[in-house]
This record gives sequence, structure tokens and C-alpha cells, in this order.
Amino acid sequence: MGKYLFFALAVVAFFAEGAQPSGRAAHNRSCEKNGFPPDTNSSDPEPPVAALEGEVQPSQDAQEIMMELSGFGKYGDTIARARGQVLEILQRGNACSAWFQEADHDPIGVFRSLHFELIVSEPSYIYGIRDGDRGHLYMHPWAARSMENGGRNSVIQLNVNGPFFSRTAILMQQKSIGTLAHASGYRQLVISSYTGDTPKAQLTILLHELGHIVGRLPEDDDSWDGRSSRNTLEVLRHCKNAIDVTAHNRSRGGD
Repeated sequence: MGKYLFFALAVVAFFAEGAQPSGRAAHNRSCEKNGFPPDTNSSDPEPPVAALEGEVQPSQDAQEIMMELSGFGKYGDTIARARGQVLEILQRGNACSAWFQEADHDPIGVFRSLHFELIVSEPSYIYGIRDGDRGHLYMHPWAARSMENGGRNSVIQLNVNGPFFSRTAILMQQKSIGTLAHASGYRQLVISSYTGDTPKAQLTILLHELGHIVGRLPEDDDSWDGRSSRNTLEVLRHCKNAIDVTAHNRSRGGD
């Protein structure tokens, strides 16, 4: 089952994911596999410098992934930087890396082997409804998706219009689920308490997907039941400190 990472709020933000295949062999929407906006700087044949972060004597496979990212232009630079920071987290002896090791003895090796794809023909709106029991809820565009228990060489797909790359989106207000929606200004995209398109949000997204890939997190879907939010909160329960420290160090370093 593929994983779609969505984001919704019920007073606080919560995720919702839908099931679709996303591995290179299993992903059946080939028209989306390699589609991403052209970038005027994408002709540079050198991999992003950030792709080298967290790599000690990069393997041939790692170099291949770096070259793949270099073809994504500015998006590849963003992915490479976040990828390097996740490797930094996993390489340290901390609660986050220990949590992943309970599901896979080598989460670093698994994450290092992962490939990335950009998806452009996906939702770019936030949908809002008013629920009698839970108050005002918001469904954000999905950020990432991957295959549950996909293991090494899996693919993480990233939505160009989602909170991995964007901070705001148009709010489409609905009276209830399934009714017609109307535009109601812009709203900030969030990942739990993190603003979209920030290092903390990006690290959380990638660690969430790694959790599905190694079977550390159970499946979630595209319903409004908050199951994906609970998975994200579980990631943050073990990894929030490492995420905050790594992102803070990066910011202090001038990136």
C-alpha cells in the first residue's frame, strides 16, 4: 500500500493519508513519475553540495541518488539538504535512531538507499469543514507518500504543491465533506506545530515516510479520522528533540 501524507487540523494539525502504490515497480501512474517544473539551473551536472552531507565515502548507489536530485534543480537542493539532516539524526546515538532500529537494524542504510520523485499534478488546496464534534477541520494537500514496508530502494514521492515545499495554500471552504467548496483566502500549511517549507517540517515528513518504509508506523489513509496525525505525533514523541536540535544547528550555521 502506498502512503499519502496529508495534513489536517482539529484545533491542532493532523495528517490523513491515502493508499496508492508508489514504489518504482508498483507505482502505476507513470504520467506523474518524472513530472516536475523545469528549472533554469537544472543543467548543472554536479550533484547538490547538500547531497553530500551525512555521506561518509558515498557508495555508487548514493552517488546515483545525488545525481537524481541534481536533476530536480532547486527542488533537489531542498531534498538533498533535508536528506543530509535526516542522515545526521540517524547516525547519532539518540532516541530517534534507537526507535527506528527497533523496526530495522540498519535504518541509516535503508534511508540512504531511498529514491525521490516529484509530483506536480496533485492537490494544492486546503479544504476546510466545520465538524459538530471536532470543530473546524482542515485537510491540507499531501506532502509525501511511500510504500508501507517497502524497504531498501523504495521511493518517496513529494508533492510540489504540498507543505514540504510550500508555506501557504488557498483555503477551499466546505459546509461538509463532499459538498461544493468556495475559495476563502489563504491559510498556512503546517506539519503538526511546524510551518510548511521549513527544515523542521521537512525532517518530520521524511522521518514519517521512513517510518512506513521500515514498518515502524502502521498504515494510515485519506480519511478525516486523524490516524496519520497520530503517526506523526509518534514520530515526534521519539524524534522531536533531534529534529529541533538538527534544524537549529543548521539555522545557526547560516543555511
